[in-house]
Amino acid sequence: MAGTLHQGLLRLVRDDPWLPFDLLGLPHPVEGWPLDRRAEVEYEPGDDRPPRQGFPDLVLVVEDPRDPASGVVITVEAQGHQDRVKRWRIPFYQAALANDHALPTWVVVISLCPRMSADIRAWRRGPPPQVDALLLDRESVPLPAALDGSLRRPAAIVLSAVLHATASDISAIEDALAALAPLPREDRARYISILMAAAPKALRAELELQETSMDDHNGLLRIERASGTYHLGFEEGREEGLSRGRRGAFIDMIVEILDARGVALGPHERERLDSCPSETTLQRWARRALVAERATELFEPSA
Repeated sequence: MAGTLHQGLLRLVRDDPWLPFDLLGLPHPVEGWPLDRRAEVEYEPGDDRPPRQGFPDLVLVVEDPRDPASGVVITVEAQGHQDRVKRWRIPFYQAALANDHALPTWVVVISLCPRMSADIRAWRRGPPPQVDALLLDRESVPLPAALDGSLRRPAAIVLSAVLHATASDISAIEDALAALAPLPREDRARYISILMAAAPKALRAELELQETSMDDHNGLLRIERASGTYHLGFEEGREEGLSRGRRGAFIDMIVEILDARGVALGPHERERLDSCPSETTLQRWARRALVAERATELFEPSA
C-alpha cells in the first residue's frame, strides 16, 4: 500500500480511535480516549537492545491509573494486498499486547483487498490460533452517502470512500469530496490527500481538476494574493508582473506542500519549478504535490 494512503488510514483511526467500533455498530468496551502507544511496544521495558520487529501498524491504549484492570488495547493493521503471513502474526500481536498490558486486546484490520478480507473471515473459523479481528472493508462499512447521524463525520466519510473506491468507480470519493467541502481548508486538505492516494492513478487527474475548480477562488487565490511578487505586479499594473506573481505563488505553494508532507525536493526539481513559464503547468504540479510520493512525480506526463 502506498505510504501516503497507509499512513493516512492509520491517522484516521489515531485521530478518531473509536471509529472502527462506531462503523460496525459496536459499543465502546470502556470509557475514555485511546492514546497512541505504538512506539512503546517496540521496546522491552528497561531494554537497550534494538526495537522489537514485527509489531502492528498502530497500538492504542486506554488505561485508568485508579484501576489498572480497567482499560483496553486496540491494535490496527491496514492491508492493501493479500498477506497470508498475517494468519500467524495477528494472533501474536494480540497475545503479546495483552501480555504487555494485562488488558482486553482488540484487533482491527482495515482491508482494501477482497482476498485479504476473505482470508480474515476464514481465519475466524479455522483451526487455532483463530484470528479474532474487527474487519473494516467494503462489505462491512456503508457507502459515504449512507452514513448518517454520529457517523456523518469526516474520518468515517473518508474511510468509507477509500474502502469503496474502485478502479472504474470513483463516485464514493466524489461524494466524500462534496461532504468535506464545508471544512476549513487545512483540515480538508489533509483528508483530500488520503482520498487522492486511494484513487486509481488514471482517474486522479479528474478528481484533482474537480477539487481545484472548487478551490480556485478560495485557497489558491488567497495564496496567490499573499505573494509579494503578485502585489508588485498588481501595483505596477503590468501583465508581466501579474504573471510572475502568480507563478511565484504556485512555486511557493508546491514547495510548502512537499515540505509539509515530508517529500524531498532536490536541486534539479527545484530548478524545473523555478524555470517553468506556464501557470497552467504549475497549477497541475501543485495538485500533484498533494499526493506525490517523490518530487519527480510532479513532472510525469499526464495519463
